[in-house]
Amino acid sequence: AATACRDVASVNGDLAALEVDPGLCTLEYAPVTARAWGLWQDRPVSYTETFGNRCEMLRETGSLFAF
Repeated sequence: AATACRDVASVNGDLAALEVDPGLCTLEYAPVTARAWGLWQDRPVSYTETFGNRCEMLRETGSLFAF
């Protein structure tokens, strides 16, 4: 949780701006949709993105959805 908070703080709550690890992923197609909503410093935040697979999601969002 602490790492996810640091990641979100680094982009001032703009979850679409997260790009934590540009490493490689396999090209398998197993789509996942990541959703988050809540408040960041009293400002509403909503995020929905569909990725080609879980690896791609983790590469672009870091620890935010790593559970």
